[in-house]
Amino acid sequence: MLTGGGFEAVWNAQASVRRSIGCPSAREVGPGKSVIQYYRNGALLFWNLDSENTIYILIGDAAGAWQRYDAGTLDPRTVQYTCEPRGITPVRSFAKLLATEPALVERLGDGGCATTPEQGYLATREQFDQGIMLFLVIPLESGQRPFWVFSGSDRGAFTKYTR
Repeated sequence: MLTGGGFEAVWNAQASVRRSIGCPSAREVGPGKSVIQYYRNGALLFWNLDSENTIYILIGDAAGAWQRYDAGTLDPRTVQYTCEPRGITPVRSFAKLLATEPALVERLGDGGCATTPEQGYLATREQFDQGIMLFLVIPLESGQRPFWVFSGSDRGAFTKYTR
């Protein structure tokens, strides 16, 4: 079901990608709204399409571990989450997630303080037999356009590619 573009290019060029996620099991979806925020040891990526609100937790930079979190299960009330002056305080869903997951705060480093503000983009995603590919549509003038290969259905290993 690959329809060309970046997903197909990396899937065809990288035998390790084919081994880790298998064959496409659904068509590419999106673009959906997304927000990414970087931390010392990873990133949080919010994906919204139709009624799906997912946070992808990424521990690592070019490769590492990932986990899917259903943002719809977060408490709808506002939470207080603050960072010392050394970092950027996460807001909205990211703040709610970090306020309720102290182990994640430790894994992201620096007390869960971000190294960048939230950055909003569009994103596309494709489901595979054993994983997912997700691509951020970042303006070309900003440099690299990242996409991730996630092995597993809700958690596992990831590798980041750019094009």
